[in-house]
Amino acid sequence: MPQVGGVGDYFYTADEACLPGGPAFSYTFYTTWSAIVQAIFAMVGIALFQTAFKTWRLRHIFWVRPAQLLAMCSSWFVACI
Repeated sequence: MPQVGGVGDYFYTADEACLPGGPAFSYTFYTTWSAIVQAIFAMVGIALFQTAFKTWRLRHIFWVRPAQLLAMCSSWFVACI
């Protein structure tokens, strides 16, 4: 699952003096909404996994590594922004 941590935390919560033109979210707002979005994507991922892979054998699921593919595709999306 995609996670924004480390440098991303500082970018989103830095004040105007530190990062002019930045988002300047409060730490409470940032952590609350990032946790909500993470929970939503976790539920979507579980639902997709249950519908797409319920007939697959466990060994084949580990060959494909759907989480790795999703992480790779999401990193491409973030890099394009």
